[in-house]
Amino acid sequence: LKMRTIFILACLVSAVFAANLEYDDSFSSQWYPRKSADEIRRAQGLPEFAPLDPDVNRTFVQIVEAKGYPCEYHEANTTDGYILGLFRLPYGRTSTKRGGPAVFLMHGFSDSGFTWIVNMPNEALPYVLADAGYDVWIGNIRGNRYSMKHKWLNPSQEAFWQYSWDEHALIDLPTMINYALAVTGKQSLGYIGHSQGCATMFALATRFPSFVKKINNFVALAPVVNTAGVSVPLLRGLATLHLDDFIGLFGDRAFLPSPPLIVRFLGAAFCNEFPLACESVIELLVGQHEGAFNSTRISVVMANYPGGTSVQNVR
Repeated sequence: LKMRTIFILACLVSAVFAANLEYDDSFSSQWYPRKSADEIRRAQGLPEFAPLDPDVNRTFVQIVEAKGYPCEYHEANTTDGYILGLFRLPYGRTSTKRGGPAVFLMHGFSDSGFTWIVNMPNEALPYVLADAGYDVWIGNIRGNRYSMKHKWLNPSQEAFWQYSWDEHALIDLPTMINYALAVTGKQSLGYIGHSQGCATMFALATRFPSFVKKINNFVALAPVVNTAGVSVPLLRGLATLHLDDFIGLFGDRAFLPSPPLIVRFLGAAFCNEFPLACESVIELLVGQHEGAFNSTRISVVMANYPGGTSVQNVR
């Protein structure tokens, strides 16, 4: 509770500060002119007070189905008791034939499978792949919002959170991939990872080279194996200050867990009215990204992030 309170306060302070900065080109060659919420709404033909995007109050399956795609929920059991949630788009809107090539999508650090469907069908990879005839599987590692079940532990117990990306790579990943292969009857599948989702596949392939025969294609998006090249000032500063030691003071439990429904809703409503402030917070955390972020989906983003992980995974 203390960690969550500190995080929320830090985000609010950062948002207020960033939203009131006077930017100039000398500060950063990558910085770009900002538009006010009213300017954004006028440009998009929206009313003065835009209603919340319907996806804010929808589940993963409901979001996908609302776009006209089929979506299945599956659960895979790990050898150490975790129950991992997976989502499947067996076919698309333009291609309704089952049995296409299987492809597995794996999210990054403190994220969830939602990251792949945050945008609309013409932009989000799962929809594009499904329409191209692929059988799309979306994984979720232990401890994120879709994988909070365990056979004998519960999230209120510290033992539930005793894991790191080692377990993600050597247990979670092969468990989910083997499950997808068993359901589809395929001998291999394509794998697309983002950030930590790439690092876990690198580790799995290195530790168990024989597993590679189950991967017929590996696409690494923003691959990472260490943090030496991090350029975001805030993240570099936190690393210099040994954030992992500070976090450890709060115990080895959850780190940036998915907040309660009411908090997610309030966050979405706030960002719907003040998109500039929320985009500033996001850029503070992940770096500037002119043209790389769909501003029209900011409220949906805030309703579904963060995905959550363990303190041990950060340390």
